[in-house]
Amino acid sequence: HESGAYAGAWVSSGDAALGTEYDLYVGFSGEAGDLSYDVGYVGYIYPSQSEEAAAEFNKANAVAIAAGDEDSQGTADELGNVSDLYLNLSFAGVDFTTNFSDNGGDYVYNTLGYGMGAVSGLIGVNTDLEEDGKGAYTHIDLSYAYNDNLSFTVSKMVAQSSGTSAASPEFVLSYSLPIEL
Repeated sequence: HESGAYAGAWVSSGDAALGTEYDLYVGFSGEAGDLSYDVGYVGYIYPSQSEEAAAEFNKANAVAIAAGDEDSQGTADELGNVSDLYLNLSFAGVDFTTNFSDNGGDYVYNTLGYGMGAVSGLIGVNTDLEEDGKGAYTHIDLSYAYNDNLSFTVSKMVAQSSGTSAASPEFVLSYSLPIEL
């Protein structure tokens, strides 16, 4: 909308672990001089989650935690009506985003990124607000956009909370195809 306000819904037919998912979002974006901003709220709703699906999700999540993925998604019992609040600010090619979530325990995830041409970099910091702090981590991403449809990213965990081992770099190849209507 011209005012900057937006709202919408995203619906997935679901998978074996979580079932159907409804994402509802609302926000406001705009510009003030060279500064652009976006503030919003997203709610993730899993209405058809069964006990069997919750057990499968928890089993998969336990494997992720054992493999050193401290950014796990909590337990399936905690996934109903998860929500995120976010703020994005952009100025002179620098992007800052903060995201507060209640997904399986409160946390704040902040990113600071900069792009120049086809190359961009980002540092992300997840500050786990739980007393144990086990979900806290910092990562660095370096990306190259070959064109509008193809990009490459290398992501490296550079700091994790105590008791976890550093993960190997992750490589991501993204390919997208536009759907023209």
